[in-house]
Amino acid sequence: MVKRLQKEIELFKAKERVKLTFGVLVCTVLSTCLLIVAAFTIIPISHYYIPLKGFLHPVNFWSTSHDITEFIANIQYVPQVPMIAAMSVILGKRFSCTAIFLYLITGLFFIPVFSLGGGFRYVFQYGFGYILGFFPMVLILSKYLQYDYKPKKVFAASIYSVLALHICGMVYLIMLCSIKHEAFSYVQDLLHMMTGVKFFYDLIFTFFSVYIANAVRKILWLSMD
Repeated sequence: MVKRLQKEIELFKAKERVKLTFGVLVCTVLSTCLLIVAAFTIIPISHYYIPLKGFLHPVNFWSTSHDITEFIANIQYVPQVPMIAAMSVILGKRFSCTAIFLYLITGLFFIPVFSLGGGFRYVFQYGFGYILGFFPMVLILSKYLQYDYKPKKVFAASIYSVLALHICGMVYLIMLCSIKHEAFSYVQDLLHMMTGVKFFYDLIFTFFSVYIANAVRKILWLSMD
């Protein structure tokens, strides 16, 4: 047992990529299940902000009195992005992409596991591009980190990966809105709702999720390799 432990630690330090084992398969399926759970998990978050009118029309806005509630925004955060980040660290890009693919296949052809339902018609949902953005996020995060978890490296990897996800989602949304001939103001509202301040929460939660997942990976290493 001691020799087995020493061997696995040496492989971990040598940055050996995750190999296909029964433990990895179990973790991959479990990750897909956790991704489904995350899709239906809503975390209410409130934060202070300055309304856009305060910048566009500062004289008129600040010359009148306002209630404190006008400076408080409430969002419903779905923690799938930090879950994807954790998968990338624990499983690596190959099995993380496999878990995401299983999630997509399940939602499109079998069970409505997406946050707004399921079925093949879901590809016409405005938020479907953000699900497709899981793939570039995994690839960028896995490639950029490469088992280097220094804060500066993790922060940069978090920015690039989350940015890639949101760009993918925004491009898909804009293309779909163009096909449907949606009004420009409606497109702006959708982008604000699906990206907006959620981008910063995705970035923050991804940063901490990477460190938590790295600790979990070390614990699971024996069962996965």
